[in-house]
Amino acid sequence: MYRVLLTFFLAAAVAAPVAADNSDDVALARRLVGEFFGAAMANDEAGIRDIVAKGFQAADQSGAVSREDAIKRILSRDIQSAPNLSEFEVTRQGPLLVATYRAGVSELLGGKRTDRAPAQRMTVFQNTDRGWEVVSHANFKMP
Repeated sequence: MYRVLLTFFLAAAVAAPVAADNSDDVALARRLVGEFFGAAMANDEAGIRDIVAKGFQAADQSGAVSREDAIKRILSRDIQSAPNLSEFEVTRQGPLLVATYRAGVSELLGGKRTDRAPAQRMTVFQNTDRGWEVVSHANFKMP
C-alpha cells in the first residue's frame, strides 16, 4: 500500500510546471516533499524516521517541536487525501535544499473530515551520506 501511495504522491509532486532557472531543484524538492507527505499519509513510522534527520527541528503555531514530538504528531494524524502542493520556491546552498510551498491536506479530526485551505510550509532538506533527509520543517497553518 505504501508503494502505491508513494508512487501517486511522486507523480503528483513532479507533474506541475517549474521555472527554467532552477527547474531541477524545484523538481527534486517536489519529489522530496511528496515522499515526506507520502510517509506521513501511509503512517509509515520507519519511513518517517528514515527521512527525518537526527537533529531535526520543526516550528508551527504552537512553537518549537523536537524530532520525537514531530514524529509522534505525524503518526497521530489521519490524513485522508493526497496533499495539494503548489507555489514552490526553492533555493540550494551546498548540500541544503530549502523549499517553501503551499500544502493542504484533508484529515480526520475528532471523527470529522477537515478540508483546510493550503497553508504555507517550509521544509529544509540536507543531502547526506544516507541520501536526502529533512532537517527542518515549518507549518504556518492557522489553528
